[in-house]
Amino acid sequence: NWLGGMYGSSGILGTKSGGPIASSWAMVQYFGVEGYHNLATTARKVALQIARHIDAIPELQLRAEPDTTLLCIGANDSALLSIFAVARELRSNGWYVDEQTPPDSMHLTVNVVHENRVDEFIADLRAAVKKAANAQPINGVGSAPLPYGSV
Repeated sequence: NWLGGMYGSSGILGTKSGGPIASSWAMVQYFGVEGYHNLATTARKVALQIARHIDAIPELQLRAEPDTTLLCIGANDSALLSIFAVARELRSNGWYVDEQTPPDSMHLTVNVVHENRVDEFIADLRAAVKKAANAQPINGVGSAPLPYGSV
């Protein structure tokens, strides 16, 4: 029932292994429960801060209000703007975003390390939207998502 388009994975666990569980355990050991909680709270605050900026960009829309630190963003009008072209512009500036369907969207995974980079990201996002909106797709380039998964 996966709706995210082509998905490849080299293992039966998909893209997640025991690594994230082990790293979470190690972080709790290092920072303590309160320290880990503070990091998670900060990441959530940053995700909501980015979400509010996205609400203020007329060409974009949040596909849903984020429950955690994952943001799903789409174009308000996909006939006027390819969200995949926006994602590729962001990627050319060093930001990593996933491209997924349906519907066409890009996903941001926000972490505590993004706390002091929100303004930089939003400036790059606005520039990417402007550039993608003014670009004419050539042979569909920018209009289809990149494959998702790990192989």
